[in-house]
Formats: sequence, C-alpha cells, structure tokens
Amino acid sequence: MERGATLRLVSAALLCCAVGVLGACTWFQPQPETDFTFAPASGAKPMVVDFSPVVDEGALSYSWDFGDGAKSTEQAPSHIYYVAGTYTVRLSVTYEGGHVVAVEKPGCITVTAISLKEYAPNLYVLSAEEGVIRYANLDQGMIVVPNPTPPALREFRTGIQPGDSNTHHTLAAGRGGGDTFVYWTEGTVLYRKGLVSGNVNRVYIPINIPAGLCVDSVHGKLYEVELPVNVIGSSATGSIRRCNLDGTGLETLHTGWAFGQVVPWFVSVDPYGDQLYFVRMSYPEELDDIIEPLVAAPKAQTTYIDATPLNSFASVDLVSDFGEAGGIAVDAGLAAGARYVYWTLPNSGCIRRCKVDGTELTRVVTGLSNPRAIAVDVGHGKFYWGDSAGVHRANLDGTSAELVYPGVIADALAIG
Repeated sequence: MERGATLRLVSAALLCCAVGVLGACTWFQPQPETDFTFAPASGAKPMVVDFSPVVDEGALSYSWDFGDGAKSTEQAPSHIYYVAGTYTVRLSVTYEGGHVVAVEKPGCITVTAISLKEYAPNLYVLSAEEGVIRYANLDQGMIVVPNPTPPALREFRTGIQPGDSNTHHTLAAGRGGGDTFVYWTEGTVLYRKGLVSGNVNRVYIPINIPAGLCVDSVHGKLYEVELPVNVIGSSATGSIRRCNLDGTGLETLHTGWAFGQVVPWFVSVDPYGDQLYFVRMSYPEELDDIIEPLVAAPKAQTTYIDATPLNSFASVDLVSDFGEAGGIAVDAGLAAGARYVYWTLPNSGCIRRCKVDGTELTRVVTGLSNPRAIAVDVGHGKFYWGDSAGVHRANLDGTSAELVYPGVIADALAIG
C-alpha cells in the first residue's frame, strides 16, 4: 500500500475515534437537574395548586401540562382544578443549547368533590321588564352530563318594581345563618328574601342611587355602591358602603365622589383574598338616564378596574379599558384568593379579564350583542353573562361558550 493511502486510512481512523469519543462524552454527560415542587397535593375543588420548577442554570423556557387539558409557559404558575379526579403533571424545560429535559409525576394531584351541603350554587336572574327574579340550581345536570339540558329557571320573586330610569338594577346572593339570601333594589329601597325561609324583608333605604351590590358570605357583609345625586344644590356624593346581612351596622368605606367625576358603579368581593373590586366610570353632568351611562358620550368613556383591601380603603387602578362596562365579577371562593377579574364591555361586544394584580389583560369572549350582567360560578369553573340573546355561559378561559337560556333578559345576575 502506498504511503499516502496509509496516511489517509490512519487519519480517517483517528477522526472516527475522535467523533466517537466526543459522541460518547455528549451521551454520558449528566443532564441538568430538572424537577418541580407543588402544593397542595390534594384538596376539594376548586383547588388552587402552586407549582415551582427546580432547575439548573441555563434554563430558558418552561412548558407545563397540568393533566386536565390546561397548559402554561409561566416559570412558576398557579393552576385551578375545577373537576374532581387524579392528575398527572408534566414539566419540560429548555436549556441553553436547545437541550430539553422533561419530568413527569403520575397521579401527583388529587382533587375531591364538594358536597351539596358545602357548595350548592344557584344562578339568579333579574328581568326588570317582567318584574321577576328567577333561579336555577347549577348542580342539577349542568356539568356532569355531556351536552346537558340546562336546569329549569324557577320563579323566586315576582311583582318587583325595579324603578324608573334614574335607578339601577342590582342583584346579589350569599349564604348566612343557615339560609341563602337574595338582595335586590326596587327604586331606592333594598330588599332581601331567604331561599329557605321565603321571608321578604326591607333591609334599608339607600340615601342616593344604588348601582352595585355584592355579598361577602365569609364575613357576613353586604357591599353597595351609590351614585351621586344629580340634583341642583344637593350635597349627596357617591360612596361605597357595607352592612351586616340583616342591614344593621351600616358603615361607609369611602365617599366624596362628585357628579361629573369618574365614580364607582359595579362591585365584586373576594373574601379570602381580602379585596374589593369595583368599576369606575365617568358620570357626565348632562346625563339624565343613568342606566345607560354612555348615551351622552360613549366615545369619550374610559373604564377603570380598581381594587382595595376590605378593611382599609386604599384603592389602586388595576387596568383601564376603553368604553362602558356593564358589570364585574371575580372568581371568589378559592381558599387561596381570587385569580381573575371579569367585566363586560357592551359597546365592544366582548368580555375581558385580567389577573387580580392587573396583568394578563385579554378578551375571553367576543362577538356579543350588548353584554352586561356577569357572574362567576367558581365551583364549576364557569362564568355567566346576559346579552340581548339571553343568558350564556363559558369556561373561565372563555372556551365552550354557549347560550343556555335563550330569550331570557338578564338585567342583573348573581350566584350564591
């Protein structure tokens, strides 16, 4: 064999050895440490689980699969499980150089059901034109049966007088003293009725014009928003007030919003997170009909979503949005506190939500016709809203939207 050929064979052999050694080094190189922790591992639905990755340096991105069809690319996400069952969670981490390491923990999350004694939500619908409040038990076939027939709406209260064009339609529901109470206003008078007792009582007479109403069942409180009075010479200003569920102990959390300012309208409470959320919108001086706050100047409207601690009023703006809001709701009822705030935008025909810290602002449902009233059923992972077509529902991320009560006009909604 010629000397040149021999050298070529030796060079090729050395190259193969080098490649083989390099490949072996890469093959046997230890993978980056990749794991994750979570808490809690079990509990009743709806259950919030906080996840945290355990990774080496150089981690670039994260991909979580929570086992219930939901996914996330956040580094340390919180996830809400709404359906009882056992779930396998998987985390994939991409490191520098494109190396991907995955870890899976089969059956690591166990979610149990809630008994009807602990959680028996009803949906309440106020139809002002008919003067009636109806309700439906959402645990009756609404969730467990594929393509279920919605439970029938039954009459709860008839012959109500919502008032004239200078009053707003308010509705709230909550538990207390072994009964579920529904609150509503007729003109400037606030009433309540017990679902079990059936008793109707006048709670108190608001001073101004009621606009928003919500119940904190945990602390036994009722919250109300009052608009300033559009009367020459009147000193009555807008305020946020609260009282006990029987109407006693009335106190003012904040007041002083004047006519022509950006004042509170709708309100929703998260007792476990110790937060009150409310919508602020302008209240033009030239406006006569306050049920439609933007008739005078809809293009100039800005909506603010605000939050304040329950026992020390110190509101902050979470987000600002363009256009009129028709209602607000939070996914209250989670032991770790609410995660999202929802509101309707009638002029834009959509429903928006953001996290309770104001981040991740997004539209969850679009293409609607004048959506207004909204309520969240956190136990089943659904929210409901009313528009000109009737009452709808969707998953909390806006998927699986459907019309459940066609033709039922909802001037106000409540779940409790």
